[in-house]
Amino acid sequence: MTAWLTGWLGDWCRPEIQVLRVLDHPRIVRLHHVYEGETELVFVIDYAEGGELYDRVVEKKVFSEGDAANVMKDLLSALSYLHSRKIAHRDIKLENLLLRDKSPNSPVLLGDFGFAKYSFNDGMMKTMCGSPVYVAPEVIGGPLTFEPAKKKGYDLRCDMWSAGIILYVLLCGYAPFLGRNVNATMRLVRRGVYSFPDREWAGVSDEAKNLVRSLLKLDPEKRLTADEGGEVHPCVCLCTSACVRMC
Repeated sequence: MTAWLTGWLGDWCRPEIQVLRVLDHPRIVRLHHVYEGETELVFVIDYAEGGELYDRVVEKKVFSEGDAANVMKDLLSALSYLHSRKIAHRDIKLENLLLRDKSPNSPVLLGDFGFAKYSFNDGMMKTMCGSPVYVAPEVIGGPLTFEPAKKKGYDLRCDMWSAGIILYVLLCGYAPFLGRNVNATMRLVRRGVYSFPDREWAGVSDEAKNLVRSLLKLDPEKRLTADEGGEVHPCVCLCTSACVRMC
């Protein structure tokens, strides 16, 4: 599918296409075809009638724990699949989570693989990429509290930090790290200090807060990882009717 891509467009998009063409998972958008024009490439992918999860968050403001659990179950299922194949997405954010339909409990699809990368050999990546609000601290230079010797790049676990940001936003309506500008936001991310203000979090269960804490670990080696399928690992329950399987 990619052999015929030419010019700068082909060079720019070929890595994304090479990743998408091998993916086959119900919670990941599927690439059906690519059309090349003189000045553009057109990707034919699954149609997500419900639009971006970002717009649903703007509409609802705050998700119940059950609704948040449904989103996380789909996201972590997709990440389990990717990580088992040594693929890092590197740009997990609300805008890249798509709703298959307009129903209140629509399945969530992971899209936009423009920063996706295979993580072979030692598994460490160096390129700074992603979105400042969601990016893991190790991607942008490492936590400020780490010694320089520990700042050697990042691996698949950068996606799990971003998943933690998603969960935090769903449960309270805003991101834990948000500065006046991009640089200020990244400093807050690297510092990694956040809280659960009572105004928004008083009614949220300890189990949900603990899941956020487990994902937003400054040290990626202590961070939860996505499990392939989640079939052999215990559930972290967010409510009585929905759960997220984690390892």
